[in-house]
Amino acid sequence: MTSDNERRPQAVLWDMDGTLVDTKPYWLAAQTELAQEHGIVWTTLDARATVGQAMPATARILRENGVDLSISKIIDELIERVVAKLEEGIPWLPEAERILAGN
Repeated sequence: MTSDNERRPQAVLWDMDGTLVDTKPYWLAAQTELAQEHGIVWTTLDARATVGQAMPATARILRENGVDLSISKIIDELIERVVAKLEEGIPWLPEAERILAGN
């Protein structure tokens, strides 16, 4: 017979974005701003190509479209912009905060 402790997971990995929060608009806005600063028109189709991609893939797409920065610098720029937006407020999905608070 196994105890409750033996059946409990050792860790839980939770992808919060799209589950508890919605930062996609922040990421897309950061991409658009960065592209515009480099004289690039960043379209909805361009942005869609990055959804679900790892950061290096997104940075490559921006670079291939004309952002003249290294992959690591593009990633740093995007993260810095999104963090600045998050400092203004967390974009919680409906009811997420209440659920996490146990209410």
